[in-house]
Amino acid sequence: MSEDKKTLRQLMLGILIFVCPVLIFGTIIVSHKLSFIIGTLLGAGVSLGLLIHMKYTIGQSLNRPEKEAQKYMVVNYFVRYIITISFMVLAVLIDQIHIVGAILGLLSTKASAYIYPYLDRKNISNKEV
Repeated sequence: MSEDKKTLRQLMLGILIFVCPVLIFGTIIVSHKLSFIIGTLLGAGVSLGLLIHMKYTIGQSLNRPEKEAQKYMVVNYFVRYIITISFMVLAVLIDQIHIVGAILGLLSTKASAYIYPYLDRKNISNKEV
């Protein structure tokens, strides 16, 4: 398996590892349990989609000349940004989506990036400091 696919899989696993305790503790704390679960799962789904889009974008930009690659990356960054903002607007407007759950679901990519080194201990222990 290529290194980028392995990294993507581990980041996706990190999202799942983060979302599980969020769902457990969140359903204990909040009063609107179903909307919290829906918001968290939708946020995590959007987060996974954005992660896959980022991997695709990086792969495509590597096959382009430098200036064209920079422009391509900036345009696709704004696409991901618009998707995130659109999802948050929907989460605010739709009562069945708990806004806190949606935010925590979206932040699962960030948490996954922090979890990643612990999922990839083999590569870290082989690197020289």
